[in-house]
Amino acid sequence: MNTTARPVLNRIMRIDEALRRATWPNANTLAKALEVNPRTIRRDLDFLRDRLRAPIAFDARRHGYYYTEASYRLPFLQLTEGELVALFLAEQMLRHYYGTPYGPDLERAFDKITAGLNERLSVDVQTLSRAISFRTAAPAVFDVSVIKTLVTAIVEHRQVVIDYWTASTDEVHRRTVDPYHLTSCDGQQYMFGYCHMRGAIRQFAPGRIRAIELTDVQFMPDDAFRVEDCLANALAVFGGDASKLRTVRLRFTGEAVRYARERLWHPTQTMEATPDGGLLLTFEVAHMREVERLVLTWAPHCEALEPPELRADVARALNDGAKLHATTDGSTKRGKRKP
Repeated sequence: MNTTARPVLNRIMRIDEALRRATWPNANTLAKALEVNPRTIRRDLDFLRDRLRAPIAFDARRHGYYYTEASYRLPFLQLTEGELVALFLAEQMLRHYYGTPYGPDLERAFDKITAGLNERLSVDVQTLSRAISFRTAAPAVFDVSVIKTLVTAIVEHRQVVIDYWTASTDEVHRRTVDPYHLTSCDGQQYMFGYCHMRGAIRQFAPGRIRAIELTDVQFMPDDAFRVEDCLANALAVFGGDASKLRTVRLRFTGEAVRYARERLWHPTQTMEATPDGGLLLTFEVAHMREVERLVLTWAPHCEALEPPELRADVARALNDGAKLHATTDGSTKRGKRKP
């Protein structure tokens, strides 16, 4: 790890190493090795004794310092190499999924944690960053301040007043919401909370919040709320009442079979090979919108067999899409090119 940006901590760790090796270092030898003034080393030793409770003593005969307790360790975070790699992966994933809101905060937090490691590790964070990365296609764009306000409201149990745009009606309504949970799915953020306008728990997309006010009104979260329950009947995040569960059957063909077989689409799924080399995927969900998008993504190598309304919606979407792409130059019947 690069410690050039952390000279004070680097000195403390170097002094600790010298004391642990029992080489009887003194202020002058340490100052020469670390290229600082001996007075700086004396201040560091005082800091070790007074603030970090280090059992340091001076041996007049050997003219150097030593630890009186060999078991002493600096009170910094101790991680194994495996734990550091896991921490790095978590940091990269969080930064990736949360996008810009917490990128700088996560980077600073990760630097603070790795700065506190009191042992040299062979794992180089820079090497890890070159070897491993994460990416999501078309991540959502949202206001940093909105996400941070929602996190504060969730942690402190404070109501928010939001101006929320509803896509289906293209209208903006002011709502008072008790925020319960913030989740990330496929690059998009979703907030679950009690909507006072609807009198029920609803799902909100922070990217559709046009304005937000953090109030001083505190609320008591519903003990029965579990985000897992909200997502249990969804393919991804669009859930629904268990009474509305429908059995979905999809048939994959061609090159889509090998890819579909590699995925866990839903906890209730079953897969069955067909005599013609296809694959039948069956699962239960309460909302068809995400399933429709899945079928369209894999068209023409994915066919919706059930339920009938899903099959009809897919057929309608494919028919409309075919009309839209009927010409090869992107022009419409009116002779205008599409933007």
